Amino acid sequence: MYANKPVPEEGSSPVKFLKAKPKSINSAVPAELANMALDVAIAQKNLSLVLAIIDNTFCAPAFHRAKVFKKASVPLIGLAVAPAACYALATWAATFQNTMDPSTATGIAFAASLAYVGGTSSLGIMAITTANDQMERVVWLSGIPLRQRWLREEERAAMDRVAVAWGFKDPYMRGEKKLVKSGRVFASSLACAAWFWIRQS
Repeated sequence: MYANKPVPEEGSSPVKFLKAKPKSINSAVPAELANMALDVAIAQKNLSLVLAIIDNTFCAPAFHRAKVFKKASVPLIGLAVAPAACYALATWAATFQNTMDPSTATGIAFAASLAYVGGTSSLGIMAITTANDQMERVVWLSGIPLRQRWLREEERAAMDRVAVAWGFKDPYMRGEKKLVKSGRVFASSLACAAWFWIRQS
């Protein structure tokens, strides 16, 4: 409803409504608002509502686009500008030596600076996308691309909260859901895990 609600046209009289764009960045539900709704649904122990909230907020294409725009646009622009900046720096550094031809010195300095930027950027990306200290019960399947892990981290974190909320609070009792007489806790946790696994595959 949030993404499909018609948008009133500014300055129109009488008010005219424009067709909404569900996949637009502006249609993304803020993560803070989605987490607040998730907290309420978890407190009510309404599993179907919890899954619906996650599916319509963190799983929406608009949320993914908004995340890329807000968090990845500046680093991507920096990487795009890096070669030109490295070349300018290499040209400037080549003027401080007199042991080789300036063009050769520029080429060596350019290659070295570009390799440094590329290496450190790659290590940074690997560190961000492979971080797993925040995971408790829901983890990524082997083979999931790193870009998908970064893009869907909020979705995984939400499912992690659901699994923890419906499971035992004591970490030493996790995995013992089959001992619960009613089976509701085990069924709920199993449903969360199966739902997340299907979305990954």
